[in-house]
Amino acid sequence: MHKQEVGRDDIKTLYETEDVLFEQTILKSDYLIYSLCYVPKLDCYDIVIENYCLGKLVIFESRKYISDTTKKYFNLYKGDDFTDFHKREYKCLSHIIEYK
Repeated sequence: MHKQEVGRDDIKTLYETEDVLFEQTILKSDYLIYSLCYVPKLDCYDIVIENYCLGKLVIFESRKYISDTTKKYFNLYKGDDFTDFHKREYKCLSHIIEYK
């Protein structure tokens, strides 16, 4: 489901009942695709950053925690814009929650 299609209470219930398989946000800048994926069963975030102009993987890593700035990225809705501290502008292409 797309995150903006449901209320916060519905999302909270899905997490409380452990029905969420993963939650993913995909952002795009002038040359980067940024994918953030949270997997509740592993309590882990997967982060993938790709320079799509060069066709190169910049980062792939798993983290237990993400920074406050990264949390801002993760909480965007589809269509939202965000400018980071490097003055890079990102557009949220997708924010989905996959559940049982």
